Amino acid sequence: MGEVIYTKIGMNIIYNGGKLVYHYTSTSTLLKILDKIEDDHLVFFASGMSSLNDSSEFMYGFKQLRRLLPSIENKAEELEQNFRLSEMLKNTEDSFIVERLNERFTDILLKECRSPFVMSTSTEGDNIPMWAMYGDAGKGVSIGLDIANMYVPIKMNDGSMVFDITKYDTNEPHALKVVHSLSLKHPAMLLSISTYKKYIETVKSLSNKVDIFRLQLVTLYEMSVYVSALTKHPAFSFENEWRIVRTASCLSQINYRVNSRGSVIPYINIKLPVNCFKKLYIGPCCESSYQKEIVEKMLSNKGLEHCKVIKSRVPYKG
Repeated sequence: MGEVIYTKIGMNIIYNGGKLVYHYTSTSTLLKILDKIEDDHLVFFASGMSSLNDSSEFMYGFKQLRRLLPSIENKAEELEQNFRLSEMLKNTEDSFIVERLNERFTDILLKECRSPFVMSTSTEGDNIPMWAMYGDAGKGVSIGLDIANMYVPIKMNDGSMVFDITKYDTNEPHALKVVHSLSLKHPAMLLSISTYKKYIETVKSLSNKVDIFRLQLVTLYEMSVYVSALTKHPAFSFENEWRIVRTASCLSQINYRVNSRGSVIPYINIKLPVNCFKKLYIGPCCESSYQKEIVEKMLSNKGLEHCKVIKSRVPYKG
């Protein structure tokens, strides 16, 4: 999916002004990260889109895409009415579409490594809701990362970081700000428009109605899945989220683990330079008064003495 979606797309990403972004996690996960320093890189984990906390995320992205779909079609090459995706959706019950899209997710996107993997971060480094939801109920840590070192910039343009995905190294992460509404100029929609153009080229060669419907389902999902990776339901806007988004290049890159809810979820490793690691907040519910000194010593032993360690200042007991 990466090669198809990203081809010849320039992406304008607004840089966040040099501020750090924070990855909330448990102390045990921090220890695993520090134990896997390879060639001056820290190894983080990016989870499959299907395992994110917001259970409505895919469908919210799908609705955002559906809102803009007629505009995409009107700007594209003229198609017969029965080939238009918006027409197919209009004549099909939403519940049926949702069921079939879920089937395609299992059959095609996951098996062929075509689903994005996401590592979530926030501009909020010491935040009560974030500690409660993602920081091991306040007993974990918040890792401050310098987002400037996560980019592969090509040039600057009016304050925006411009990426040419044809030159983009897929072995490096790609940080994107999650937004709550879309326009046709948003990077997620540029990816979707690229997919739609590929659909136009393919659908003209098909005559069997079943084959056409299958292609339409695959196209809708491929357009929706990146929209979902880069948008978020407004109820979660307080998270001020930045995501590091990647796709797996092969099945062997995908690993599996059990999450806090007892579910098996897919993930891939993301390597970040050690100089990204700038600050670390210790959760407000950590019991030991010596935790800060212990963590500082541990980081120093790993060659990360440049990382500033701060005990959380929020009055939260969990």
